[in-house]
Amino acid sequence: MNCDPFSGADLFALGLEKPLERVIEAVVTARYVYISDGGPFTVSIRDRPYYYLLSVRAYVNDHRHKRALRSDLTARVVEQLQAEGIPKPR
Repeated sequence: MNCDPFSGADLFALGLEKPLERVIEAVVTARYVYISDGGPFTVSIRDRPYYYLLSVRAYVNDHRHKRALRSDLTARVVEQLQAEGIPKPR
């Protein structure tokens, strides 16, 4: 499974290592995601003026579960980040 879009990026220096791990963990364990060698997922990072935006692209096992996947991933990642004391941007 290829899910490493960050070749060359120093995530530890950016302070994104833990949030990225939580996002990947949420994607891999989500019940609505279809992951295989032919259908990997990707996580991208965009630099915004006051925060970093982490985006996920993954194959949904059924198109009817698209919104459920988005809600599930968002809820689980936010819960994990709050539990670890990582604040959301203001």
